[in-house]
Amino acid sequence: MPPTPRTLYQVNITSFLLVVSLSGACQRETNQTKPNSNSNGANPAPQGQNSLPGAPAFSAELLAKLDHARKALGPDYVARTKHKDNSGKPLYTNRLITTSSPYLHQHAHNPVNWYPWGDEAFKEAARRGVPVLVSIGYSTCHWCHVMEEESFEDIEIARYLNENFIAIKVDREERPDIDAIYQNANRVMRRAGGWPLNVWLTPERKPFFGGTYFPPRTGVRGSRIGLIEILGRIKEQFDSNHDELLKSADMVASMVASISAPGAETAGTQLPDSSVIASLVRTLVANLDPVYGGLRGSGGNRSKFPSSFPNRLLLRYASRLGPKANKEAQKIRSAVALTLDRMAAGGIYDQVGGGFHRYSVDRDWSVPHFEKMLYDNARLIVTYLEGYQALGNKDYAGIAVDTIAYLVREMRTRDGGFYSATDADSMNEMGHREEGAFFAWTAAGIDSALSSKDAELVKSMWGVTSGGNFEGMNVLHLAKKMTQLQASKLSKIRDLLYEIRKHRAPPLRDDKVLAAWNGLMLSALARAAAVLPKEFVPPAPARGRGLNFLALATETATFITTQMIVDGRLHRVYRDGRSYGVAFAEDYAFVIAGLIELFEASGAPQWLEQALALQKTLDRYHLSKSGAYYTTANDAEVLLTREIPKRDGAVASANSVAALNLLRLYELTSVPTYLEAADKLLGSFRSQLESSPSSLTEMLIALDFRTQVVVEIVLAATEKSGSASFGELESALRSTFTPRAVVVRKGPQPSPALDTVVPLSAEKSALGGVPTAYVCRLSSCQLPTNDPNVFKKQLREASRPKPDGQKSTGR
Repeated sequence: MPPTPRTLYQVNITSFLLVVSLSGACQRETNQTKPNSNSNGANPAPQGQNSLPGAPAFSAELLAKLDHARKALGPDYVARTKHKDNSGKPLYTNRLITTSSPYLHQHAHNPVNWYPWGDEAFKEAARRGVPVLVSIGYSTCHWCHVMEEESFEDIEIARYLNENFIAIKVDREERPDIDAIYQNANRVMRRAGGWPLNVWLTPERKPFFGGTYFPPRTGVRGSRIGLIEILGRIKEQFDSNHDELLKSADMVASMVASISAPGAETAGTQLPDSSVIASLVRTLVANLDPVYGGLRGSGGNRSKFPSSFPNRLLLRYASRLGPKANKEAQKIRSAVALTLDRMAAGGIYDQVGGGFHRYSVDRDWSVPHFEKMLYDNARLIVTYLEGYQALGNKDYAGIAVDTIAYLVREMRTRDGGFYSATDADSMNEMGHREEGAFFAWTAAGIDSALSSKDAELVKSMWGVTSGGNFEGMNVLHLAKKMTQLQASKLSKIRDLLYEIRKHRAPPLRDDKVLAAWNGLMLSALARAAAVLPKEFVPPAPARGRGLNFLALATETATFITTQMIVDGRLHRVYRDGRSYGVAFAEDYAFVIAGLIELFEASGAPQWLEQALALQKTLDRYHLSKSGAYYTTANDAEVLLTREIPKRDGAVASANSVAALNLLRLYELTSVPTYLEAADKLLGSFRSQLESSPSSLTEMLIALDFRTQVVVEIVLAATEKSGSASFGELESALRSTFTPRAVVVRKGPQPSPALDTVVPLSAEKSALGGVPTAYVCRLSSCQLPTNDPNVFKKQLREASRPKPDGQKSTGR
């Protein structure tokens, strides 16, 4: 699927002559500005290994640097290019080979004279007086691969680029700050957002034209204009209308600055009205796809993203509704259940290997876009765990555990971190890269792999037909409900199919470890440890029996805190045994959230202390006067502007997560500055939350936490057993959906460190030599109990909705 349009801002720039000239069907072109567009790029002139077509000769120093970088990748390194000599060595190597990014390495042997982002490229553009192409993507992006193969491997296009432009490649996962700025620029110029993002800049880094995927030549894929023609027109405009183009670039830059950090200097003075939550929930439920769940598509768009239907917010709102609104609460819960059921049954969920693909290209979730992203899977683990608690469906816990098992099995480093993603594309049987080749099955392939009886069961239950549902092949999806016996049988069959699939060429794995996404995974593992007992047996056909979620979460937290924090500062990326790259606000926010989750799941005070230390660093380097957080640190590279993230997308914005972090830290520590900071942050987004609540659904979870009663729970253990074991109290807590709560677990030994950091735990201990539970609300505690049934009743009582007119949270 091409990148999905996401137009957030549409500004009419009447003086932007370049847009007009590029979009015209009839534009005069000269031989000087337009190369021969009839060439298909074949039969390039002979080139030396380090000579790029149309590019200046590399210095001896640069050649030595490239050679050293190639050798450092080891003997197993395979150059990704079609341009190789008879011995299989790449004909071309550019500066991207010297970087650490897997995505940039994919382009390191293009004939394009790529530069990594940095001053060197822009200085060279200024010296030569040429425009800059900045091309942004990521390693598992299907349409990035398409554009690479069609255009950036094309000799004619590469030659023209090298002669007339400076070309820069950016990994948007390593540099989300750069991507965010130029995505905003693209929207300002009334272009669709997405990846690959291609933006043309002046040597001063100001954008004047952009877009996403461009085909190589006019007519390819039905296009009115191709990249080779666009390059010619841009050069012509840059040369002949230079002053007008610079004015347009100045205008775009100014607009980007104004929308990237609105109100950064002005503090919010009032909390948003929490009624926006109810309004949004009703809108979401009214727009539910009544058959397949999720939101109904609009404008002919049938694609569905799991993040587009905020199930966790819906469950929270339903839990607030009192007895008089039972019908509304049930309608909301039914909408969530339908969505979770249909996603888990669809092809968006890997029925053989576990884990979720990035999105579905159709209404019924059956055919996905085949990337698997760590952030999607981490967030969906939490969503399904909350669905299990709130809706009582054990199958949801099975999906969560199965997804964890997949990530531990295929995406975990040896030292406890998690890799970023796997590709949509892989090699088919003919040796060609093809989307979905690893995951799809033919009916004949099923027949040859299984006994006739098992094959018929698979085809019947997983919707396999001779025609297929994806380019003549089948993406397995649950076509009908299973009986318990069928589920048990399919569990064994899928293990066999999994072993068969392992012999196929796997998708490329992006093996960089990102702090933010590992923070999300830490939250998922810690939540699993808090919700599921150690002896939890997932229903068939889920895997994951025997996983120790708390141990896994502890190992991930240890990895992050020992390998990705240097001198108190978090790094963005870890790869090949080292961490690098200044962290962004989302890295801090997501890791802090994960550490808070781990503290609540384990009771170990060091994790809360680490969260508090990182929060202090986030405040020092990223906090604006408004109370919101900038993406970049105040000592980071100076870009075109400094952005404040203000929209939730596939992942929540840093500000949404930070708001809830601050509220949870306040409830745990009783330090009023955290509550003040949270109120200031929420207040700075008041206008947006009230006018466009769907843009910040994760921040609405923080607003819900802020404006409802927060329950304080302390579980005190003992080495002795009594009328109720600690495990029985734990079980009562695990089975109760308490989304607005903080939890403290106290071990049998006194912990002055815990009582100092978390005052609400002080003077609460196991009474009478038996484990004891404490439930408090609004500065008032119920009688301590060691009876799990009484404890469960207290939890339900304490979680009841706040009476109308009662003041918000805050002791």
